Amino acid sequence: MAATPASARDAKVVPFKVFVASLKSARAESFVGRTDARLQDAGAFAQMRAHLLGMYDGVSAARSFALDGQVFDCIPLMQQPSVRQLGLSGIATPPPTAPGDTASEDALPAAEKTVDAFGNPQQCAAGTIPMRRITLQELSRYRTLAEFFRKYPPGAMQDDSNGIDTSAHRWAHAYDFPFNWGGEAVHSVFRPAVMTRLSEVFSLSQQWYSGKFSGSPSQTAEVGWQVYPAKWGNLNPTVFIYWTRDDYKNSGCYNLDCAGFVQVSSRHPLGAALRPPGVVGGAQREEYFAYRLYQGGWWVAVGPTKAESVWVGYYPTKIYGRGQMYYYATEFDIGGETVGSGRWPGMGSGQWATRGFRYAAYDRNIQYRDSNNLLYAPRLTPVVNGANTHNCYAITTPSYTSSWLTNFYFGGPGGTKC
Repeated sequence: MAATPASARDAKVVPFKVFVASLKSARAESFVGRTDARLQDAGAFAQMRAHLLGMYDGVSAARSFALDGQVFDCIPLMQQPSVRQLGLSGIATPPPTAPGDTASEDALPAAEKTVDAFGNPQQCAAGTIPMRRITLQELSRYRTLAEFFRKYPPGAMQDDSNGIDTSAHRWAHAYDFPFNWGGEAVHSVFRPAVMTRLSEVFSLSQQWYSGKFSGSPSQTAEVGWQVYPAKWGNLNPTVFIYWTRDDYKNSGCYNLDCAGFVQVSSRHPLGAALRPPGVVGGAQREEYFAYRLYQGGWWVAVGPTKAESVWVGYYPTKIYGRGQMYYYATEFDIGGETVGSGRWPGMGSGQWATRGFRYAAYDRNIQYRDSNNLLYAPRLTPVVNGANTHNCYAITTPSYTSSWLTNFYFGGPGGTKC
């Protein structure tokens, strides 16, 4: 489904109270059967409506603003869904900041006072967080609520037998199996074309932290950027996080779409675009992403550089039950992934990995953490997954330099013979 132009979506920012009232009065017949909806039936609509009413029950918004064709509401920390629905009594304390490590948000310069097209400040005050507004219109693009929560669209779930579904997924990534308490890397940011009208779905660059006991489902905490028009409603590289406790089957969601992630940053709206992206052959754009398991929470940091990054929030380990990620991760994975149906989009910059700097996408300064928060270079194994993926994507052998530490290039043009 093609993304609606921002000018059409952002006719105005509907006040938060009016938005919630519209959820309460919404009826299935207004959505089921619409040409721009994929709702399975009235029962699926009822589940979606109940989910949103639960997400926004008792929630107030100090202000709302438009950004990248979406609406963000500034809601109090303690009113966010994960705090209420997980029964948390308070917000955890972020990891301590050390010289050269992730900066605290208070230590950064004040955010630029930007406003949207309607004069609304595009930032939230301290004590509130920017929560991307989820609408029934968005949910109606999925058949069921469970489908909305999935990282992958229908038919693109991972295969239990080997973790690879070559019918939909393509990867150019690298992995290692150290016991780890998180890690970090700097990712180049580009805007690969994803043409939904041609059955291309998404293209991303990310870090996976995963773990599993022998015979148990995989559990993950993920972070990166993604071009996913049907999800984010635009064609820009967008910051995202994701989690699952049972191999993507019945748990997990993006960002704040369900109870799981507890956001603490007032300045980093998850689901917002990274702009401007890098230019092939021209100016480059980077983004630093990191995880750290600290005092019962998988904390995620985001920023244009490590020195400018902040702790955005955390996944409480309780969401993993007593699975592997409750204790630590057993795999570190990083690189690119695409999903398509008969045709796959470009990965990274859309250029072959062998084109190198300024042309190909790259990940650099790749490290994982031990239990004492010491950083180590992983021994990465590069791999390109998919039936004929080498026709479309590639990854270089990871190397090590004093300035880029462990690094590699990856990506490719995609196409129909992947």
